[in-house]
This record gives sequence, C-alpha cells and structure tokens, in this order.
Amino acid sequence: MRKGALALGPGVFGYSVETPDGLYIPIVQAERPGKGDVGRWLDSLPTDRRIVFASVYSSRLAGMLERRGWAFVVEHDPRTDEDVPCWERGPVR
Repeated sequence: MRKGALALGPGVFGYSVETPDGLYIPIVQAERPGKGDVGRWLDSLPTDRRIVFASVYSSRLAGMLERRGWAFVVEHDPRTDEDVPCWERGPVR
C-alpha cells in the first residue's frame, strides 16, 4: 500500500478529496488484488452525488468502471495546466 493511503472500504485503500464539484478519488488500491474487494466497494459508493476517479491508468480499474456505467472524460487541471483522464458518474436519479 502507498504511504498515506487510508482505508476506503473493506480491503480497499486509497485517498479521496471532497470538492464542490464532487468526490474525487485519485488513488485506489486493493489490499488483496483479484479478491473482488474493489468491485464490491465500487458498488457501495453513494449514487446521490458526482464521483470522479482521476488519473486512471490501470486498465483493470478502467474496465471495472466502464462495466458499471461510468463515463470516460478528460478534465483540465488549472493547477498543473494539464488534461487529466478521468472516469465519472453523476448523481443517479
């Protein structure tokens, strides 16, 4: 696990930031890859607000998000003046 990572759910560690635009999750990691913990955690995320996974470079995570209906978007980060690949899900109505 990365230094500074916090428990996000059972068997899932990472980091998240609450912003006015939604919950951003730049880091997510399974304690035991391949055991389904990340998938179960994804399924348990709230659906009443926008959630964004920023800088997704893992094809495994991207596939999990795509299968669950998340949309690929590119957001511009004004702090770094760079485009960032993201997966987002808005509030489910």
